[in-house]
Amino acid sequence: MCLRRGLLRLNRNKSASLEKREERLLLLLSRTSLTPKQKKESIDIIRDGILWERFLSNVSELEVSPLVYNTLSSLIGECKGIEVLIPRVYVDELKRSYYLNASRNMVLFREVGRILSSLNRLGIPFIVLKGAYFAELVYPNRALRTMTDVDILVRKEDVKTCEALLRESGYSPCRDSAPSDYYADLHHIIPYDSGDGLIRMEVHTHIVKPTFPVVLDIEGFWRRAKRVEIAGNDTLVLSPEDTVLHLCLHFCVHLVNGRSYAGRFRGMCDICEFLEKFKTEINWDFILKESMEHKMAPCIYYPLWFVREFLDADIPEDVLLRLKGEVPFGSLEDRVLKALIKRFVFLSSDTEGGFIPEGFIYSFSKRVLTGCGEKKGFIGVFFGAVLEVIWAYLRGYFVFASRGIRRLSFREVGN
Repeated sequence: MCLRRGLLRLNRNKSASLEKREERLLLLLSRTSLTPKQKKESIDIIRDGILWERFLSNVSELEVSPLVYNTLSSLIGECKGIEVLIPRVYVDELKRSYYLNASRNMVLFREVGRILSSLNRLGIPFIVLKGAYFAELVYPNRALRTMTDVDILVRKEDVKTCEALLRESGYSPCRDSAPSDYYADLHHIIPYDSGDGLIRMEVHTHIVKPTFPVVLDIEGFWRRAKRVEIAGNDTLVLSPEDTVLHLCLHFCVHLVNGRSYAGRFRGMCDICEFLEKFKTEINWDFILKESMEHKMAPCIYYPLWFVREFLDADIPEDVLLRLKGEVPFGSLEDRVLKALIKRFVFLSSDTEGGFIPEGFIYSFSKRVLTGCGEKKGFIGVFFGAVLEVIWAYLRGYFVFASRGIRRLSFREVGN
């Protein structure tokens, strides 16, 4: 019996060690370049061995296959001999994902160019957000950034004109979205899909929803916007400082709203690549001032902490210290929230530590990041989150049960 327990414990330790190596390799390869130290660490992990099938499954689910292929193929080209340590079928699978994304983005950017050209012709000011901006101007080539939609920011008075333009261009309201009146109080209108269903356009009027407890002057974002060229068209993008704020807030909005979006890890890679690309231009003092003035230091601190801790992003130490100094809760909440953020980012792959309901991640994060639990302390925040999860499960059970009862009663009436 003791021998069996010992073997089980040994197997569990080996499995945990494998998962940690896979996670570390994923973090190392999810960037556009490696330092000599990072190259050596990547090669050492490959030589020690990982479960490549599980690794590729996680890479695909986290939507960074083209990025990982680009870095891995460069590593194979520079370090002779390691290609024999990687099963060819998995390298080919990554290569296929890379070229599929390249061809998809080629089609997407042709369509983006058409829409942006029409907006310019109508004289509608717009700002291109996230995906199309990053694929064109942040990453070395368009193929490295996966995209599920195209986001643009316009002023409220131009929304109707934008909708009319999209309809004239063959787009229609997304069928699987909520009814259009649901979007009345949000920061974007109902998404529009192209006739072939390949491209989705989201027109935003703000960068955060009105119910999120951060009030921002959107006109300030417009004043600071920079003029660039995307898909052959003159356009605006957010300033480097506002882009950092937007990326961090976008991550936290999903975190507290209970939306496990597929691009959660890709969003962290975006922050890392952006910081590297614009490290000489970013005014960290402005970011600190805005974070403190608008009481959003926690929402800026935690995404930046993640990319520095796990993706080796180059962020000044004093910036993180000053942001953390504005976080209005204790060290226990801080440690738990960091563990939950890691779980949220790697939701599909991080199994260490047992099962944690997604609902608890969202509820705890919401109470801490939005200040709801500021006066309740850790115990109040923790048990409040637990009770919210229990209530959500009970409510779901009662809804399911009531529907079953109604079906039975209809059958009895029919008989």
